[in-house]
Amino acid sequence: MMLLRLGAARTLVVSSLRGAEAVLRTHDHILASRPSSVVSDILTYGSSDMAFAPYGEYWRQVRKLVTTHMLSVKKVQSFRSAAMEEVVCGFYDRSMLIRE
Repeated sequence: MMLLRLGAARTLVVSSLRGAEAVLRTHDHILASRPSSVVSDILTYGSSDMAFAPYGEYWRQVRKLVTTHMLSVKKVQSFRSAAMEEVVCGFYDRSMLIRE
């Protein structure tokens, strides 16, 4: 294992299967959170959204709510027509750019 400093970020490099298992199974909770930043704290009201919240009970509860309500099969299918409309509009916009 090596700990590299790439700019301001510390990066753990694991080059063996045994080391990877130790990191990803045994110590996964230590590496699960994103590093906090002033920008994410300001934009997300103290990192209170799912993308920037530190790993813990709050993050697990938010993820559970998002996956059961916002990303359920029924909810995703309800947005299908809007997604298709975006694709069609994108193709139309691209074709207009090519003609110009």
